[in-house]
Amino acid sequence: MARLTIIFFASAAATFANPTVESQYALVAENVLVGVTADGAVVSGNYRFHTFPDVMRTWGPPPRPFIVYLPVPVPAELKGFDEIEAIVHPVAVINGVRCAPNNRAGHFNVAALPRNVKMTVFVFDAYGLKIGDEVNVQIQYDQPILAVGGKQLIYYLPFLPKFEKYHKQMRLDPRDYVIHFESHGGVLLRLLTPVSVITQAEPTAISVLAKDMELIAVERLPSQSSDPALAPGRLPAGQEPRPH
Repeated sequence: MARLTIIFFASAAATFANPTVESQYALVAENVLVGVTADGAVVSGNYRFHTFPDVMRTWGPPPRPFIVYLPVPVPAELKGFDEIEAIVHPVAVINGVRCAPNNRAGHFNVAALPRNVKMTVFVFDAYGLKIGDEVNVQIQYDQPILAVGGKQLIYYLPFLPKFEKYHKQMRLDPRDYVIHFESHGGVLLRLLTPVSVITQAEPTAISVLAKDMELIAVERLPSQSSDPALAPGRLPAGQEPRPH
């Protein structure tokens, strides 16, 4: 289980209750596909949020923005927002509206990450949502391959906020939170997170149930061939995440 030390920019820190989504919403489903090629990885996820039961007492009446905080591990030497955004290319579609990240991106430390890797947080927000509305979010971004100790790693930090607190009230099911790693072009994969609940384990396809604040790491193993048609930012046709 990754322990997080949050160090956000002052403009974002006041709204954070956890690193991934504004606190009046609970994530009720997370379905993510991480497509790994010889050139990099593409993360494409579907997320479904709903306000938690006591939101009106805790937060009062709307309007409020719906805010998604997207954590992405990147090489530590990357500095400015523009430099990181140009590599990651993060995009969010919130209830059908395409959103670009604003410039409030910050960083936080994860003890499980090596020193040459840092977690950058991209911020997306949407307005006009009513309390009680279900919010559907689709996110896609390029995940840099990270060289750590002679290994080539892909990390993913599940969202899954407030699962333990609200799973009985909201009938949340851990099987609705799935992270699927799938390789293409002869690339092989190996899961490096021993506490993960594995639902599929093959040399080119690994699926795990998301754990609350657990950093999932997969090693990309040497391959004999690659598919030049699969550049970062593109997945093969038919490989997009299936909606819940």
